[in-house]
Amino acid sequence: IEKVLKQFELYKDYNEIDTNILELLTDQITFENIESLLDKKYIYVNSKNKTIINILYYLFSNQSELCLIGNNLEYDNFIQLISKEKINKSMLSTRQLGIIDSLIHENILQEDKEGNIIFNLIVIILLKELYEKEVLCVNYLGEGEKEIEFLKDKDMIYYTNTLFAKKESNYLNYYLNSKFSNGYELRNKYAHGTYSLNEEQHLKDYFKFLEILILIVIKINEEFYLYDRLKRL
Repeated sequence: IEKVLKQFELYKDYNEIDTNILELLTDQITFENIESLLDKKYIYVNSKNKTIINILYYLFSNQSELCLIGNNLEYDNFIQLISKEKINKSMLSTRQLGIIDSLIHENILQEDKEGNIIFNLIVIILLKELYEKEVLCVNYLGEGEKEIEFLKDKDMIYYTNTLFAKKESNYLNYYLNSKFSNGYELRNKYAHGTYSLNEEQHLKDYFKFLEILILIVIKINEEFYLYDRLKRL
């Protein structure tokens, strides 16, 4: 696993893999710090920006004050509601109207000439992905990236250029390293000889190492595919 990732880093830095340099690399790999071949790879919500946190809450939370309009229009979240019902600003309470006006002000929602609330479907889909999965991969967004660039200008989202997404790095650290109090620490256990002597446990560990290696190889393969595709544009 270490060797595969170090070879990837060498290729990124030097556009080739020099085995002589590879032998000199003794520092342990830090999954979250491995850089991508791509300048922009992932998009995240800026958790320090309260405006975007509130926006996502109002749109997608089932606890949002916008889930219930009047006495009979109730859905799991506000986007589900306005996707199925025609909502006019005149139907809203004073509190709800203030929230909607703030969403319109931030260009998340719009209103037509009659005061009906409308929205950009692409923007809402991408915001929903961020709300549920906490990350977007730039290279699969197509024209959708341009639709949400205004959020970056407002410091609501930010880009990173790492090989692994945050959750992927956490997954690898959970099984291999000691960054989680309840993690498996497989790399440390086998590096320092503190592993179990139980053969069945050895077999489970072996298959987990194999699974992780395969996932990393798939991830690197995807990286080269995206990089090659980007160069052809």
